[in-house]
Amino acid sequence: MKKIIGLLFFTIIVSGCAPILENMPGFEHTAALILGSEQSKVIQDAEHVLGEPLDVLNDKEGKLQVRRYKFMAANDMALYFYDGRFVQLALVDVGTDNYPEPSDHQFGKMTGFILSKQGKNGEVKLSFLNLRK
Repeated sequence: MKKIIGLLFFTIIVSGCAPILENMPGFEHTAALILGSEQSKVIQDAEHVLGEPLDVLNDKEGKLQVRRYKFMAANDMALYFYDGRFVQLALVDVGTDNYPEPSDHQFGKMTGFILSKQGKNGEVKLSFLNLRK
């Protein structure tokens, strides 16, 4: 019983320190962005790696939101949300306001994406997740 309580206490302490450890230089920042996931969770995870958005666009009906983030020298990353769910990731040329239409799936077979960054100002890497068969 003491071991279980000790393990539980250790887990609570370590998980409480996780944000501090992740923000120390040399630690990897990662986020899994799964299509269909709840908008606020995806935004929180994406901003952990990418920082604040450069731009946020909303449609007139309030159903579609596109959030643009700095990604690479040549491309920004746009995350599309529809009706509170993550529906698409697109790469947008830096310096342009031309966003792909939500139906223009650049990564049609993907079910999610993994963003990773080494350190606070490191290069962001994009990996693809395909959980479908």
